Amino acid sequence: MTVFLVSTAHAEKFLYPFIVEYSLIAVAIVLIIWLNVGRRTSTVPANVSRNHSEKELVLDCQQATAGLFFGVLVLVGTIAELILFFSATESEPPGKPEIIISNAFLFTILVISMIATVSAFYRIRKLQHCARAGLEMDSALLLVALVGVIIHAIVSIIATSTNLAEVINVLLFLRNMAVLVQASMQTLLILDGSRRYSDVDAEEKPGRQLLMFLVIANMSMWIFSTFEVLNLEVNPTQRQFYGNLTWTVISNLCTPLNIFFRFHSMACFFEIWKKAYKPIALT
Repeated sequence: MTVFLVSTAHAEKFLYPFIVEYSLIAVAIVLIIWLNVGRRTSTVPANVSRNHSEKELVLDCQQATAGLFFGVLVLVGTIAELILFFSATESEPPGKPEIIISNAFLFTILVISMIATVSAFYRIRKLQHCARAGLEMDSALLLVALVGVIIHAIVSIIATSTNLAEVINVLLFLRNMAVLVQASMQTLLILDGSRRYSDVDAEEKPGRQLLMFLVIANMSMWIFSTFEVLNLEVNPTQRQFYGNLTWTVISNLCTPLNIFFRFHSMACFFEIWKKAYKPIALT
């Protein structure tokens, strides 16, 4: 029993963001159920529904291998960086070298993701656009999560901008500026990409490599943000600027939304990657 209680106490910080993520999804689903209660739908013949249920899930990985390869490289680098970080800070709080390396690594991923986002935005413009298509519930959840990302980034930028003489503060400032820009651009890409489709099932699939890369890059940032919750000392400047209580409140409110944003972006990009290159009747 004692071992169980100790394990639960250690896992609490790691698991609490998932409670927030589950609650957000549950609220959205219950809202959709409430909006659709009492609505009449057209009767569908039994044979039609049976045919739909017999559809097999087929993933066409054509023109996605390069994005998959470079995405996996980023994912492997993220896991290696986390292993080194927690190995170095297992018996003592993280020092300046660990915090600098951690923030520099995440800043690099964010810059690469920004370049991939801009390139994907340009390439998918070749696809057709349908205003009525899209991921309505997913878009709403993404925008709610984006609010948390923006608030966390802005308060961090304010705190770090007061003292840019130290390398840690410069990296924290650049990292949060990159988060602010990349998350906003990525949300616009998802909102636009969810309404794209191909008028023909063509061989050319513009931007598909980049979308696959962004799926795995967001997975890497999701893992990074989730494990960052375990160590409260990775943001020393913000804690010193706002005080322990205020920063703890801000962090506990915004960090779960930040984690959810990355996880949900990964799912949205996968949906776009899977559906945007088919005729709209086949999606």
